[in-house]
Amino acid sequence: MNTFLSLIGRVGAVFGSSALAAVAGGAVFGVELWKSAAIAGVMAAAKVTEALLKAYADDGVLDAGEISAAFGGNNSMTTAKKARRKAPAQEV
Repeated sequence: MNTFLSLIGRVGAVFGSSALAAVAGGAVFGVELWKSAAIAGVMAAAKVTEALLKAYADDGVLDAGEISAAFGGNNSMTTAKKARRKAPAQEV
Protein backbone atom coordinates (compact mmCIF):
# COMPACT_ATOMS: atom_id res chain seq x y z
CA MET A 1 0.00 0.00 0.00
CA ASN A 2 2.92 2.34 0.73
CA THR A 3 4.30 1.82 -2.78
CA PHE A 4 0.89 2.48 -4.30
CA LEU A 5 0.47 5.76 -2.42
CA SER A 6 4.00 6.77 -3.38
CA LEU A 7 3.26 6.06 -7.06
CA ILE A 8 0.04 8.10 -6.93
CA GLY A 9 1.89 11.02 -5.34
CA ARG A 10 4.71 10.86 -7.84
CA VAL A 11 2.30 10.72 -10.81
CA GLY A 12 0.56 13.77 -9.37
CA ALA A 13 3.90 15.54 -9.12
CA VAL A 14 4.68 14.73 -12.76
CA PHE A 15 1.24 16.07 -13.73
CA GLY A 16 1.81 19.29 -11.81
CA SER A 17 5.32 19.96 -13.02
CA SER A 18 4.38 19.39 -16.65
CA ALA A 19 1.24 21.50 -16.33
CA LEU A 20 3.18 24.44 -14.93
CA ALA A 21 5.64 24.32 -17.78
CA ALA A 22 2.84 24.31 -20.36
CA VAL A 23 1.00 27.29 -18.91
CA ALA A 24 3.59 29.73 -20.27
CA GLY A 25 3.58 28.08 -23.67
CA GLY A 26 -0.19 28.13 -23.83
CA ALA A 27 -0.26 31.83 -23.00
CA VAL A 28 2.08 32.61 -25.87
CA PHE A 29 -0.19 30.85 -28.37
CA GLY A 30 -3.48 32.07 -26.95
CA VAL A 31 -4.63 28.72 -25.54
CA GLU A 32 -6.66 28.91 -22.34
CA LEU A 33 -4.37 28.27 -19.37
CA TRP A 34 -6.40 25.44 -17.89
CA LYS A 35 -6.54 23.63 -21.25
CA SER A 36 -2.79 23.78 -21.84
CA ALA A 37 -2.11 22.69 -18.24
CA ALA A 38 -4.59 19.82 -18.44
CA ILE A 39 -3.25 18.53 -21.74
CA ALA A 40 0.38 18.64 -20.61
CA GLY A 41 -0.41 17.07 -17.25
CA VAL A 42 -2.46 14.24 -18.72
CA MET A 43 0.19 13.47 -21.33
CA ALA A 44 3.00 13.39 -18.75
CA ALA A 45 0.99 11.21 -16.36
CA ALA A 46 0.04 8.88 -19.21
CA LYS A 47 3.69 8.49 -20.25
CA VAL A 48 4.73 7.50 -16.72
CA THR A 49 1.73 5.18 -16.32
CA GLU A 50 2.53 3.52 -19.64
CA ALA A 51 6.13 2.88 -18.57
CA LEU A 52 4.96 1.38 -15.25
CA LEU A 53 2.42 -0.86 -17.00
CA LYS A 54 4.99 -2.09 -19.52
CA ALA A 55 7.45 -2.89 -16.73
CA TYR A 56 4.75 -4.75 -14.79
CA ALA A 57 3.55 -6.64 -17.87
CA ASP A 58 7.05 -7.93 -18.52
CA ASP A 59 7.34 -10.05 -15.37
CA GLY A 60 4.43 -9.17 -13.07
CA VAL A 61 6.64 -7.33 -10.59
CA LEU A 62 7.63 -3.69 -10.18
CA ASP A 63 10.97 -3.21 -8.48
CA ALA A 64 12.55 0.04 -7.34
CA GLY A 65 14.71 0.33 -10.46
CA GLU A 66 11.72 -0.01 -12.77
CA ILE A 67 9.78 2.60 -10.84
CA SER A 68 12.73 4.98 -10.89
CA ALA A 69 13.21 4.49 -14.61
CA ALA A 70 9.52 5.15 -15.31
CA PHE A 71 9.80 8.50 -13.56
CA GLY A 72 12.87 9.48 -15.57
CA GLY A 73 15.53 8.04 -13.30
CA ASN A 74 18.40 5.99 -14.60
CA ASN A 75 17.69 3.45 -17.30
CA SER A 76 18.03 0.51 -14.93
CA MET A 77 14.62 -0.89 -15.90
CA THR A 78 15.64 -2.00 -19.35
CA THR A 79 19.24 -2.73 -18.43
CA ALA A 80 18.34 -5.06 -15.56
CA LYS A 81 15.71 -6.94 -17.55
CA LYS A 82 17.97 -7.35 -20.57
CA ALA A 83 20.72 -8.70 -18.33
CA ARG A 84 18.34 -11.25 -16.80
CA ARG A 85 17.21 -12.41 -20.21
CA LYS A 86 20.76 -12.79 -21.56
CA ALA A 87 22.13 -14.53 -18.46
CA PRO A 88 22.50 -18.25 -19.05
CA ALA A 89 20.36 -20.49 -16.88
CA GLN A 90 22.31 -21.76 -13.91
CA GLU A 91 21.88 -25.37 -12.93
CA VAL A 92 21.91 -26.24 -9.27
